[in-house]
This record gives sequence, C-alpha cells and structure tokens, in this order.
Amino acid sequence: MEDSLYNIQKAIDELLSNFPNKWVAYLLRGIIFPFGTWLTKPSDDLDHQVAQLLQTPSDARNRLGKWQYLTRDGKNVFGVLEQTLEDIIACEPIFAKVCIALDKQLLFMT
Repeated sequence: MEDSLYNIQKAIDELLSNFPNKWVAYLLRGIIFPFGTWLTKPSDDLDHQVAQLLQTPSDARNRLGKWQYLTRDGKNVFGVLEQTLEDIIACEPIFAKVCIALDKQLLFMT
C-alpha cells in the first residue's frame, strides 16, 4: 500500500510538473500538496518482511492467496510455484542434516 501511495503521489507531482498552464499547475499543487510531497518509498526492510510473509505458509498468506487457481498441473504456473515452495520447505530438515555433517551453518533461503 505504501508503494502504491508513493507512486500515486509521484504521478500527480509529475503531471503537475508537465501541466501546460503553469499558473493552474501552481494552484493545483497548492491545493493537492499544501505541505509538499511527504511520502517516501517503502524501506527495503518492509519489502523483506512482505517477501518473508509471502514465502512462509501462514494464515496471512492464505488470506492473500484466497481464490487463487493453484491446481498442481504442468500448465498452471502458479500451481507449479506453489508446489515448488512446498517442496523447498520439505527439504529444510535434509539441509539441516547436511549442515551438521559439514559442521557449517549455511543459508538455506535468503
């Protein structure tokens, strides 16, 4: 949502910058942005949190993906991606055993 609001603000600002009548643009800018543009791009930390949410099975992820067509057949790309995510999660214990055998802590997912 923060990204969308920032993009809306940026689009309006660019529209007003290229407005043919500068007086009208100045007036509209004063009405729309009386204190200037204040929204900033979402932080990388927020992007990382959203990515983690989407990559981890949870109630929130299920609510976001409700009504998606996730049939697992070779023709449905989203179903294949969902199956791949489940396969990767199922491999985590095996990866942990490999790390123990190597006596190293490697990153499974970043």
